[in-house]
Amino acid sequence: MKRIVTYILAMLLCIVGLAGCSTASNGSASASDKILFCLSSSSDVFLGTLVNGAQEYANTNQIELTVEDGQSSIETQVSQIKNAKAQGYTAIICNMIDTDTALQIMAAADGLPIVFINRSPKEKLLKENQYIYVGSDESISGALQAEYLANYFKEKGLTSVNAVLMEGEKGHPGATSRTEAVKAGLKEAGIDVTYVFDDTADWSQDKAKSMFQTFLKTKCDFDCIISNNDTMALGVIEACKEKGIDLTDIPVVGIDGIQDACIAIQNKIMNFTVLQSATGQGKAAIEAAVALSNDKSIENIEYASENKYIWVPFEGISLDNVSSYLN
Repeated sequence: MKRIVTYILAMLLCIVGLAGCSTASNGSASASDKILFCLSSSSDVFLGTLVNGAQEYANTNQIELTVEDGQSSIETQVSQIKNAKAQGYTAIICNMIDTDTALQIMAAADGLPIVFINRSPKEKLLKENQYIYVGSDESISGALQAEYLANYFKEKGLTSVNAVLMEGEKGHPGATSRTEAVKAGLKEAGIDVTYVFDDTADWSQDKAKSMFQTFLKTKCDFDCIISNNDTMALGVIEACKEKGIDLTDIPVVGIDGIQDACIAIQNKIMNFTVLQSATGQGKAAIEAAVALSNDKSIENIEYASENKYIWVPFEGISLDNVSSYLN
C-alpha cells in the first residue's frame, strides 16, 4: 500500500511539473504576464477599435491588460510608461502621441520591451525582439486607392481629372505614405491629376467638413475625393450633402474600413475604403507583448518580419464585397 501511495504522489508531481512547464515551452501567456497599453487618445474611432481587438484577445487568453489614455499629452504618456516597471508590467504596447518621442519612451520604459503600434519609430530605433512595430504597410493602402480610381476613370474614358485630397496629421508617417502612394499610383496608371484641394484635416471628421465647406465657396469642379482616412471622407460627404451636391458620379475613397464607411459604401454614398485591420493589429500586439514578456522571439507570429515588424495586411472594400465587412 505504501508503495502505491508513493507511486501516485510521484505521478501527481510529474503531471503538475509538466503543466507548469507547458506555457514556457511554447511561448504562450503565463500567469505573470501583465501588459500596459498606452494609447495616444481614446477619442479616435480607429484606435478605439484597435483597443477593443486587443482587449478581446487578452480576455479570451486570460492575459492581464491595462489600457491608459494619454489624452494627447506627451507628458502624460511618458509618465504612464515611467511607472510601468514599478507596477509590475512585463511589456508595453505604445501608440505614440508623437513619433519623435520614441527615444524618450524607451528610456522611460527602463528596459521593458515595447510593442509600438499604429505609429512607428524610425527604423534605426527598432531592435529585434525588444522594440518592435505592429502595423500595416501604409503605402499599400494608398496604392489600392489609386488602383480603384484608375480603373474607375478608365472605364469612364477619363485620363485627366481634378481631385480633392484630404490628408491626415501633418508629419504623420502614415499620412505621408498614404498620400505619396496614391499620387504615385495614379501617375503610374496614366491618370493626369490636378489637385484642386490638398490639405491636412488631422484625421478629423468635423475639421474635414469645415475645410471642405470653405473650399466649396470657390465653386471649383472636382472629379473625386481622396481621403487618408474614412472619418475625413465622411466629413466631406456631410458637407456635400448639406449643400445638395450629388456625389453619384464623384467617387469617394477612404482608408480604415470603419463601420460607418462600410455602411456608406453599401448605401452607394462612398465608393471604396481600405481595411486597416484594427482587430488584427490589436491581436498581433498582444501576441508580441506576451512573447517579449517571456523573452521569446516574435518570429512565429503571423506576418512577422525580421523580428522587428508585424505587418498586418490591408484589404480593399468596395460595393462588390462590403457585405463581408458589415457587423
